[in-house]
Amino acid sequence: MHGSDRTVAQRTLDKGSTESRRATWYDELQPTSRLVDLIPMTIRVIIADDHPLSRDGLRQYLQMEGDMEVVGEAANGRELLALLERTHPQPDVAVVDARMPEMDGLEATRMIRERFPRVGVLMLSAFDDQWLVMEALRAGARGYALKDKDPAHLVRAIRAAAGGEMVIDHPAFGLPAG
Repeated sequence: MHGSDRTVAQRTLDKGSTESRRATWYDELQPTSRLVDLIPMTIRVIIADDHPLSRDGLRQYLQMEGDMEVVGEAANGRELLALLERTHPQPDVAVVDARMPEMDGLEATRMIRERFPRVGVLMLSAFDDQWLVMEALRAGARGYALKDKDPAHLVRAIRAAAGGEMVIDHPAFGLPAG
């Protein structure tokens, strides 16, 4: 191997064999391909909602998306925190219902921000309540999405939260709800 050569990416082909791409320093200046294009990105999601029908429907819809994997489900905030403790690698986004028994979404979000700071929380609610939106953001949520939106909107919100962006569904904030 020459000193100026180095492996910049490795990918698995259809038949399971591995192909290495060698590049010299000037190949990196060429915008022909990006390393991120060679690596499949999957957004790992945990769902927390006290309604089994909501969890099941959301899981089924997200699993139809090619870039999302539901790695766990919880019925309340306590279950969510226990699930996060034993889920490795950590999910990218936790979709958390605002109102749940035992531990609500606000308290769960506060604890997630303290104990699992890399997990983005997207608060999901049926309530278009400015106070609840503000409390979710104060607790550390990356966003607040309403349950009355179409599923494609929620998928966009999850992708945004996974990318570190803020998503807020409330007209008082003057932001496009999508």
